[in-house]
Amino acid sequence: MPDLSFTITLPDTEHGWDDYVREVERYIDRHGIEVNRDPIAQLLPPHRAAEICRRFEDDFGRSPWDGWDYSAVALAVLTGALLDYFLVATPGRNFKGLRLAGPGKNPRVGGKGL
Repeated sequence: MPDLSFTITLPDTEHGWDDYVREVERYIDRHGIEVNRDPIAQLLPPHRAAEICRRFEDDFGRSPWDGWDYSAVALAVLTGALLDYFLVATPGRNFKGLRLAGPGKNPRVGGKGL
């Protein structure tokens, strides 16, 4: 059996976000990771990636989007936007011109606004 052990080193997060980002950038430079390329293309040789795509299409068929797919996405976006608009308080302690009493208090759903 191959040795599949892997040591995970957690990044130092005690010094704030900027230090964390610098540490991630050093890791990327140290290991030669190209962040602008497809990660699969970096891990697999081209012939292997093409074979995986072909096998997937053989097993499941081509799956281009149709009208139902676009409709489902549009409905999800519309639902999310409406929920956000009607149920989530906005930054600045104002909601549709009404002054809010505290964070997350929406006068339309039982909060203590005004």
